[in-house]
Amino acid sequence: MKLSTLAVITSTLAAIAAPAFAQPTQEQRAARFDAADKDHDGKLSKDEFVAHLPDPLQSQSEDMWAHYNPTKKSALSKAEYLAVPPMKVTVTVDQ
Repeated sequence: MKLSTLAVITSTLAAIAAPAFAQPTQEQRAARFDAADKDHDGKLSKDEFVAHLPDPLQSQSEDMWAHYNPTKKSALSKAEYLAVPPMKVTVTVDQ
C-alpha cells in the first residue's frame, strides 16, 4: 500500500472517530453539573455526583470524585467543578 493511500485512510478514520473522542465543552459540563445538582443548591455532593454517573462509570466513582474534588470537600461548586479538566476514563464492555 502506498504511503499516500495510508495517509488518506488514517486521516479519514481520524475524522470519523474525532467526535467520539472530543472533550466536552464548558457549556456541556455546566449542563451536566446542573442536571446532577438534584437539590438545586449550586453545589454537587458526592452522592449527587455518583448518582448521575452512567452505569459503566459507577465502578470508577471513587477515582472520579477524587479527581474532581482534590481538596476533599463535602461538595463542589460549579466553578470548582469546571476548573478541573475533564477526566479521561476507560470503560470496559463485556460482550
